[in-house]
Amino acid sequence: MFYPVLTFEVDEFVEEDILIFEPSSGRIRNTEFIVNPFPWFHCQFTFYPDAKTIYGILDMWFYKWFFGINTPDPFKNVIHRMDGPHPEQDGGESYFIDFGTAKPEALLDLIYEVSREGVYRIQIK
Repeated sequence: MFYPVLTFEVDEFVEEDILIFEPSSGRIRNTEFIVNPFPWFHCQFTFYPDAKTIYGILDMWFYKWFFGINTPDPFKNVIHRMDGPHPEQDGGESYFIDFGTAKPEALLDLIYEVSREGVYRIQIK
């Protein structure tokens, strides 16, 4: 399956691939999530009111998807980086995630895991 992507080419190299789709939203448990088009290698998650109640969940999620379990190739099917928290002017806290070679399940797993503790909204862009 192919998705339309927005590319920025610099000197014949593709700098960013961003999936193009209409922003969408949904709810898991009591947490609303808003998903905007984003680059897989630099995705911004902003948690509201902040991420304080889920620091431990974020750490466990990072460990699970960064180190991989029973993976012969340590760079296959793993995220490559997570940076944060960064305070936002509107009161939220952001993390920047490079999903690297991880499967889409890593994104879904993150949304599901953080929706269970004190976060009422997640914006993904």
